[in-house]
Amino acid sequence: MAGYRKEILLMTSTITPENSPELARTDPTQRLLDYADALKFYLGLIGKHLHAIVFVENSDSDVSRLRQIATESGHADHVEFLCNYGQFRYPGRDRSYGEFKLLDYAMEHSKMIADAGDDAVVWKITGRYRVVNLLSIIRNAPKKFDLYCDMRNRPVMWMDLRLMAWNRFGYRQVFEGITDKLDTEPREPVMRRYVPQRAKDAVIVPRFRNEPVVEGVRGWDNRHYFRRGARVKYLLRATARTFAPWLWI
Repeated sequence: MAGYRKEILLMTSTITPENSPELARTDPTQRLLDYADALKFYLGLIGKHLHAIVFVENSDSDVSRLRQIATESGHADHVEFLCNYGQFRYPGRDRSYGEFKLLDYAMEHSKMIADAGDDAVVWKITGRYRVVNLLSIIRNAPKKFDLYCDMRNRPVMWMDLRLMAWNRFGYRQVFEGITDKLDTEPREPVMRRYVPQRAKDAVIVPRFRNEPVVEGVRGWDNRHYFRRGARVKYLLRATARTFAPWLWI
């Protein structure tokens, strides 16, 4: 089909975190349930603008339950597990460091991503979260980009690392090996400053056309997204995208 590009979801995972003082949600049983719920949700999107799922895990944990879920869904052929390749710890580093190391591994070793071709779009999601309106975000994405991400200027300079999209060229130009390029951790404020500098090499679209609806339990405080004040923030940000697109909040 002319103009067709494959959309692949890349779910990042650490089922058994260790030495993570920034995390409140550290129980492997709880975290596995989070990943299972998210995987079930995304499996329901296969064939609806979503071609495949790549699930990558870096703590050498048991993912047999997740494999079973993929098989029971009838979409096992569209799911690739990059798991049990070793346990990777980064003492003295924060979660963002380990996350980008994990992304480098997935982009290098995923057969599904490689087979999808240079035009394929990889949608990275922090694997415990469910982006309820992901299909709308995919449908409304620009036709041309190397990196599609979401940046804010207020109340602080910030880049949302939960959900991003790129093609192979975009990843190589912007993110590949970033943990060794930067003198600091690739956190959200750091990436907000760093990524725009790469625009000369890659087509970067720095704002989503849709406000993501994220559901799940936040790792750093064990609170649910999209409850209480989070709903108000969503409405404000969604409204601003439509009526005040210059206001990056």
